[in-house]
Amino acid sequence: MSKMTTYLFGFAILIILTSCQKKSDQENAAYTLPYTQFLKSTNFVYVYGETSKRDSLGDDAYLEDNLNYILETNDWVLVNFCAYWCKDCRKYNPDFQEVSRMPEYKDIIFAYAEMDGTKGNENFRKRFKLPGTPVTILFHRGHIVEVNGETGILFGQRGDKTKQDLLSLLEKFYKPAVAS
Repeated sequence: MSKMTTYLFGFAILIILTSCQKKSDQENAAYTLPYTQFLKSTNFVYVYGETSKRDSLGDDAYLEDNLNYILETNDWVLVNFCAYWCKDCRKYNPDFQEVSRMPEYKDIIFAYAEMDGTKGNENFRKRFKLPGTPVTILFHRGHIVEVNGETGILFGQRGDKTKQDLLSLLEKFYKPAVAS
């Protein structure tokens, strides 16, 4: 190999290593952010974990407190109440995640709320009168959206919820802020 070829080869390796390191640093940045800053960096969150208000809700503090925080601090929140063991939830979740990445819904926080009925999250079912899983609810400023007496709730029957059902819900109930 000539000196020039060796130099170019070494330079290419250096560029590749540097770009890999930058990507890794960017990916890991979300893990080091405090919870409140993390929420500002994404529009898709998993609702579980402790927050500073955890003693206000007793046994349900782990999940419910995070949801309360998300509902209190965001204008639009779409919550998908699911359970890890539910095959209908697993079938619907990729559609929910795909819609969360659509640019027209960038101002909505998409939250996956685990509500498997075990200690620590059983209050979701009572609080939102959930008949089962999966159930998707659209909130605006902390309240379930309602238009002409109809609520922004998407209930599924035996795994029949689809991406199109979710898009229809958003088209009907979501009113994005108009830039001034």
